[in-house]
Amino acid sequence: MLSPDLFDKLDYISRAVRKVKGPFGGIQLVLAGDFFQLPPVDRKHNPDDEPDEDEERPEYVFEAKGWEQCIQHPYFLKRVFRQTDNDFIDILSAMRLGQLNEQHIATLRSLERPLQCSVPDIQPALLLSSNDQVQAQNEQRLKMLPGNCKVYPCLDRAGWNVYREPLPNDVAYALLQRYTIAAEDLRLKVGAQVMLIKNVVQGQLINGSIGKVIDFMSFGQARRAGLQIPDPVDSTPVNSELRDLLRDLVIRGADQPSQPPIYQYRSAFENTVLAQYEADPSIADRPTQFLDLRGDIYPPNQDYPVVEFINGCKMLCLPMFFPIIGLVGNVEAYRVQVPLILSWAVTIHKSQGQTLDFVKVDFNKIFADGQAYVAISRATSMEGLQIVNFAPEKVHASMKVLQWHNKWQDWWRTQESSRQASTAQAQSTVTAQATADTALDDDELYESCYMEISDSALAQLEIPQDKSFTIS
Repeated sequence: MLSPDLFDKLDYISRAVRKVKGPFGGIQLVLAGDFFQLPPVDRKHNPDDEPDEDEERPEYVFEAKGWEQCIQHPYFLKRVFRQTDNDFIDILSAMRLGQLNEQHIATLRSLERPLQCSVPDIQPALLLSSNDQVQAQNEQRLKMLPGNCKVYPCLDRAGWNVYREPLPNDVAYALLQRYTIAAEDLRLKVGAQVMLIKNVVQGQLINGSIGKVIDFMSFGQARRAGLQIPDPVDSTPVNSELRDLLRDLVIRGADQPSQPPIYQYRSAFENTVLAQYEADPSIADRPTQFLDLRGDIYPPNQDYPVVEFINGCKMLCLPMFFPIIGLVGNVEAYRVQVPLILSWAVTIHKSQGQTLDFVKVDFNKIFADGQAYVAISRATSMEGLQIVNFAPEKVHASMKVLQWHNKWQDWWRTQESSRQASTAQAQSTVTAQATADTALDDDELYESCYMEISDSALAQLEIPQDKSFTIS
């Protein structure tokens, strides 16, 4: 999710860099998201920007100062990809708006039955509302397993700020602790239930895949055993320089640079950062380096967890790269860690963006707008979903989001009616043409009809190329 504060800062940067006063410096925007999910965490806000007592702090990007000037054409997408069951999709659509009916409620109550997994001793991931609940559940279950814990300490590095200067260690560490789901110290035993927190194999092993630890092996042992071993760099959405760096960290080792100087991070952003970039264009060419926070390079004979996932795949889980990316694409910090977390229990907030085939949702302490919807919509089907302590009154949506949604949905319906009328007219024209011209074969008729409809629909939308739009 994009915060309103970040949206306005990016707008400011774009105007300054491109030297164009128009919205985002004339850059065309395409934004996609679902405001009915949980709003973004308030990241590094300036205390001077605190609202008055009778004023609410903006939470959603459509509350940004520059939103209405930048975004003028919303679109509503209708196709659902995570779920395929129409009844479940209907329930989720109602939950999204906080408008469950009696039939929906009865169906959700019927999901309180226990679930069975094809892999022995795997329980559905329990989604809870607070970190304290989750930590207590996972620690208790881990202690119940026999044997000693294997501990995997992370490797953390500080990066650089928007001026390409070293980021202070304390700031980088705070960013990693708050915004990286990867554990600082990952404790595992054979039999521990875990969740993958990286997309590793498209469609098979993804962010949210559930499994259990069945062994610990070195890279060589796993290769000889014929286990799946992903390249830790393949799942890293960064440039080639950082991909090479990760290989250095995990495989070859890295230098230990000196401590960074103390630097006040992002104070008075609009008045200082862009002014310095404008005054000194060479800032963008400054060399950068990563600085140690904690951790050593993993030794080559290190044993890593072997996980059997509920789809039957068995994989050696090697350390992967978890970066924190700043406003101008700078890498503020990163963590290298085995991409697993204990998954007997997971917070609803951390589950956002994940796809869970096997999940249990506890409504006991759900409280926030959109929280119940986010939790239930992680499930791919009702067959893999269990609900406990269900309370329909806890299914509600943000009034801010509902007002925004209703306003723009009315606009969208008007536009859609115009498009449908135009499409019907185009089809009628093409059909008349085809009837008169017997030389048109089926393929030519289809192509002609398609082009007529497409051109007509685009004409009805009336979106100049210098305008921007959002998709909801």
